Amino acid sequence: MYSVSLLAQHTGTGTSPAPSAPSAASKGVKSPKPNSTAISGTLVGPVYPPPLGVSFTSPGAPGIIGRAGGQNWFLSNDTLSQYTTVYWGPANDDVSLSFTGAIAHLNFNPDSSELANGIMKWFGNTQYILKDESGAGYVGTEFILTATDSITGSPVPLVLASNVGIPSYNGAVVTFSPSLHLRVNMQMLAGGIPALDFFDSYAYGPYGAQSSFGAGFYYINVPPTISAIGNQSVVENTATPSIPFKVGDLAQPTTSLVVTARSSNQTLIPNGNLALAGTDSNRTITVTPAANQLGTDTVTVEVFDGTDSTFAPFVVTVVPPIQFHVSPASLAYGNVLVGTGVTDSVVVTNPGSGTLHISSITSSDGAFSPTVAADSVPGFSGKTFYITYHPSAAVPNAGKIYFVHDAPTSPDSISVSGNGVVQIVVQKRQDGDGNPATTGDQTQ
Repeated sequence: MYSVSLLAQHTGTGTSPAPSAPSAASKGVKSPKPNSTAISGTLVGPVYPPPLGVSFTSPGAPGIIGRAGGQNWFLSNDTLSQYTTVYWGPANDDVSLSFTGAIAHLNFNPDSSELANGIMKWFGNTQYILKDESGAGYVGTEFILTATDSITGSPVPLVLASNVGIPSYNGAVVTFSPSLHLRVNMQMLAGGIPALDFFDSYAYGPYGAQSSFGAGFYYINVPPTISAIGNQSVVENTATPSIPFKVGDLAQPTTSLVVTARSSNQTLIPNGNLALAGTDSNRTITVTPAANQLGTDTVTVEVFDGTDSTFAPFVVTVVPPIQFHVSPASLAYGNVLVGTGVTDSVVVTNPGSGTLHISSITSSDGAFSPTVAADSVPGFSGKTFYITYHPSAAVPNAGKIYFVHDAPTSPDSISVSGNGVVQIVVQKRQDGDGNPATTGDQTQ
């Protein structure tokens, strides 16, 4: 937020020297009140300068806000409004005037303002000491702010602050755009004339004259970004490698972003076992499951920019060192001639790190025969196993092939089925002379 001040001191003769230099607050950033930093939701402000910067000039000597013509501010090149909604306007109920050292606040008057024409007005009564020091009086005071486009001269319409979630005492605001060249003219009046002119003519001067007007930018915060993180599988009692991801923010440097991570299953993966690292936009997370635990957990990485958060959840599956997976889950051989055999196969995979030992492969139906009775599958690999169906009778067969192994799911099985069938040969005799009594000319 930033502000302007008019300062003047009177001598007993009723003349005024050049206005004093503005205070540090009038030249630079003025901190907003603590309860004004976040208006509501993701509306942020007042701040100055806005994120990504703005061009600002204020020509003229300090104090001209209280002289004829007032003081002008010029604001343009607001980059942030390319990406989100940005407002400019008064801040923190900071419109005041003093002729005695006692601050008199002015109040926004929407009925007297002409918002469609870019005009805001504040009114109040300010105490002053009569020039002859015979007593004190009060004078009606007015602050007028006029917003125009400095290129076209056209009025810049204003919208009530309360309509966009900004406290109503701030009056009205300008909706900024990248192409807007905003000229803000500010005039402080007392008794209908410039405030310093009134002070020079009618007030006793040892206290000086001072006014204050604070303004700043408000904007709808753009949440930070975080790249997607893929699901992870990790072997029991080992940690994942460093998993990379990226963070970013439109308005904040990446070094100011707060990155945290949490687990939904504290038994499997305690929050303390989530290690974040990296700098700037490049970050990493390493996940270390608790000892001797198996299961699935959702880990959520959060990036916070001081106003909004964005989340990247991913699933972590903790698997045993050896595993058994078989595919397909069933074999259907269809019709097979009795006395013959048909062979089909399944694939056993072991995505664990250790060697899977299969101690026995057996069948519940003798018509189905595994080609091997035992075997092993190295870690991170697979192996094909063959099963032959050799029916001995013309009947349906169905059963299970059982795999007994040293992985946690033992025993595992697949279903097998088939139909034994016999071949029936139908023969027809041919009679060459048409006489069944003569058999020499008959063929099959």
